[in-house]
Amino acid sequence: MRNNSSKAEPSGVGRYLKPIGFSVLVGAVVCTLALLLCSFIFTIRDIPQSLVSPISTVCAAAGAFAAGLCCAKLIRERGLAFGLVCGVFLFLLTLFCGWLIVGGEIGILALIKLVVILIAAAIGGVAGVNGKRRHK
Repeated sequence: MRNNSSKAEPSGVGRYLKPIGFSVLVGAVVCTLALLLCSFIFTIRDIPQSLVSPISTVCAAAGAFAAGLCCAKLIRERGLAFGLVCGVFLFLLTLFCGWLIVGGEIGILALIKLVVILIAAAIGGVAGVNGKRRHK
């Protein structure tokens, strides 16, 4: 007689949804905290207006790196691919939030931000898979 009380591991795409969702949430929190820190620095120092956009892109890259790293640590395989997936979701999230706040059209800055976010998330994914594991 089989014991069906144990929870079956989901197969296919279903087993990746939770780690990806959690990792995108981690990346969004890291990005938000980095943006809050930068905005605090902007209030203390006299930072030129032309640096706001590049600094926000760096903050988004930090969040994307954290998302890719977290996802790869959770899944433990295909870090580059899952890092890119997290990067796409984070970019769509930032694009949607920017569209809600500012509205209007999508310019060349969005394309630059996409490339930077994807590169950072992919590097985070590769670092997460290739990093040392803790042994208990």
